[in-house]
Amino acid sequence: MFKKYVILFFVIITTVNTYAQVRVGFGMRIPMHAPRKTAEQKADEEVHYLKKELALDKKQVKDVKALVLQRERLRKQHDKDGIRNLHFNQQMQSILTAEQYTAYLKLRDDKRRKQDVKSEKDTIQQSHTDDVYQ
Repeated sequence: MFKKYVILFFVIITTVNTYAQVRVGFGMRIPMHAPRKTAEQKADEEVHYLKKELALDKKQVKDVKALVLQRERLRKQHDKDGIRNLHFNQQMQSILTAEQYTAYLKLRDDKRRKQDVKSEKDTIQQSHTDDVYQ
């Protein structure tokens, strides 16, 4: 009798946990209770990363943070391009030294390459999943 209750308990917990997640796409799931980051939090994370990778001084940190925060706020308002990439890159180039800007471009390109590889893997995985269900 006790064994039936234990099994029933695990079935209920598994079911609740499965439905407590939101399907995003490509088979990805995000817990519903996961807090979304504010524009300020995203800007802080990006500036912290750039400060570490590019050895920014205090003035550069302040300027880059203002620029990134402006871009993130525009994204929050569903402006798809945010600050246009060309405009953003021109402002970044004016803030950073030549060596820092070159390193920034390399970091940006590496990040894009990783995202492209990831999206390609997701697309391949999704196509395999579609084949199974057809």
